[in-house]
Amino acid sequence: MRLIVRIGVDVSHRLRLEDAIDWAAKNGLRHFDIQLDTGENALPKFDKKRCAAVRKSLEKHGIALGLHTNSAVNVAEYSPHVADAVTEYLERYVDMVPGHGASWTEMHAGYHYTKDKKARMEAGKERLKRVVAHAEKKKALVLLENLNKEPEQAEVH
Repeated sequence: MRLIVRIGVDVSHRLRLEDAIDWAAKNGLRHFDIQLDTGENALPKFDKKRCAAVRKSLEKHGIALGLHTNSAVNVAEYSPHVADAVTEYLERYVDMVPGHGASWTEMHAGYHYTKDKKARMEAGKERLKRVVAHAEKKKALVLLENLNKEPEQAEVH
């Protein structure tokens, strides 16, 4: 298998999704992931017509698309209201996988701060279980990506 077939790119939010598909096709890439949080790629800007056009373009070019959640959203959040919003955010990404013709959605386990690491790890684990159960109903693949390790002195004042 040629190397170019195995290489993927994280487009993040640098390109409009449709432009990213064209760019990937032009450069011989077979898969990439993109964030759907801001600008023309914000989740609410995708209606059925736009999603259908994205799916058609992906199929035409033989490209696999991944939807990459924002790592700044803390999956390990446990604060009231914010925790519910994080769950909803992740579930909306899952919901967009079949709509966009995407192959997966990628998310993180969350930030686990020193003083409340155990509680946050538990919150993140339980949230990911719920999100994966939601994904199974939608027949959507969820991939877990690591985060950088917290600096040792992150909470020293």
